[in-house]
Amino acid sequence: ETVWVPEQNARRERFKRILLAGERRELGALIKTLYRHRELQRSKGKKLHISDERYLKSAERALFTEFAVVLGKEFSEIAQTVAAKLAQ
Repeated sequence: ETVWVPEQNARRERFKRILLAGERRELGALIKTLYRHRELQRSKGKKLHISDERYLKSAERALFTEFAVVLGKEFSEIAQTVAAKLAQ
């Protein structure tokens, strides 16, 4: 599932609500959406918008920290594993 909203202000509000709620499934969908959008932007020779990049980092921090604690692994290891899975 993706949570992309084309209009920037509406997208910020949606992403903000997802982060505040902290629901794992929605955080995962947000991360997946932003990873895919970042790749789309890269294919066009562009970068992810700075606000989208901030939301991505916040969502990663929230979700990956929880995974790291539960699994007894380092944050960076979780981040690499998720990035590899989403790249498939």
